[in-house]
Amino acid sequence: MVIRRGKANRLSGRDAEPRLLGKIQAGDPRGKTFIRYSSFGRLGKRPVIALRTSHDTNTPDEILKISKRLSRAGILVPEIVGVSKSGVISFSRIGSRKKGVYENSLMGALRRLLSIQGKNPSANRQLRRLLSSAARTIGTMHSIGILHNHPHFLNLVASKSRIGVIDLKYASEVKIDWRNPKEAAKILSEDYRWIVTSFRELGIHGKSYDRAYIQRYAELSRNFILKIVSKYPMDERRKDVFILEIARMTQTGFE
Repeated sequence: MVIRRGKANRLSGRDAEPRLLGKIQAGDPRGKTFIRYSSFGRLGKRPVIALRTSHDTNTPDEILKISKRLSRAGILVPEIVGVSKSGVISFSRIGSRKKGVYENSLMGALRRLLSIQGKNPSANRQLRRLLSSAARTIGTMHSIGILHNHPHFLNLVASKSRIGVIDLKYASEVKIDWRNPKEAAKILSEDYRWIVTSFRELGIHGKSYDRAYIQRYAELSRNFILKIVSKYPMDERRKDVFILEIARMTQTGFE
């Protein structure tokens, strides 16, 4: 994981400012475009995702440090290819270049598979494989002491059989005492709240609230949580305590 310092994308200077193509906010008092959250564009000829840092987000160096740790743990992360003077970080895109940003996200991939479940016999198998891979990614992050702090399914990217992690502007390094499951649950609770939110948004997308449908999504979310926890360096008794505590904190019934 290196920040490239080539002619087209120096770390300082205007050469590292990406040309934005979508999801940008226009019309500030000076009449210039600016990045509100994240946008997609190009740096030279290279497609990139652009992210603006601010006083309440990680600095480029902090993001790079966390990215390196994730990469060493075998987690797919985008490469930082440029940082501008204005604090915009340009990342390489991961996932299929033939798909848009949303279509590459885990949320987009899951919704597509759910929409064709009745027509394509392999859709259910692909769905479970994607969820299993995403859970392993999150579980590995936690096991090495990294919180994403916003692991919404839009911030997880499907790349073939792997799930990558993007948008690390709020990620943090934490020390977790795995011998104390209640304290570990308290530290990790914010990530689990976003996971539960993602499943709720996934579950209500264009569907009605019949009993069988609700049970279906409850089963998916429960299995997802169990797969995450399986990566933790805890014995089974502590894992059970952890799961009960997370269920209480997130007000869910997946235990």
